[in-house]
Amino acid sequence: MPNAELRESSALTCDVGPHKIAIPRSQVGQILDFDVAPSPPFSNAAVAGMGVLDDDVIVLLSAVPAPERARMESRTTKAVMIVGERAGLRWAVEVDGTRGFESVWVDEDPDDPGPDLPWTIPGLLEDGTTAIAIDLDRLIGDIVGDVRSNSKGGRA
Repeated sequence: MPNAELRESSALTCDVGPHKIAIPRSQVGQILDFDVAPSPPFSNAAVAGMGVLDDDVIVLLSAVPAPERARMESRTTKAVMIVGERAGLRWAVEVDGTRGFESVWVDEDPDDPGPDLPWTIPGLLEDGTTAIAIDLDRLIGDIVGDVRSNSKGGRA
């Protein structure tokens, strides 16, 4: 049993390169393959591309750093759609594969969340391996904040 200071939640675990990520069950929509255009110029590094699904624009997120080359290429990719809209857009997280739903224990107040990826939280899976839990609200908030700041001549 993991440390009692950790909070248990159910998440979809996915492979992203050499990493395992955990997407909260409550935010998982459908899992699909779709065509993606390159990231817009000067977009946040977490934006992996843009796509269209059912006449809606989908912003594709990279939960962990993706090679710059991948962000600049059109491709077909696998993604986990996020439930609902945020900032008037639909969102998806790019993954290499899905593992299934399982319990993940996370420390909501980690000592060092990592300055480069503040939307990631270290997690522990049932089998004792680690996963990166994704705070999607913070990730999307950072991106939307970048868009608002850039439109006002703020930070790049």
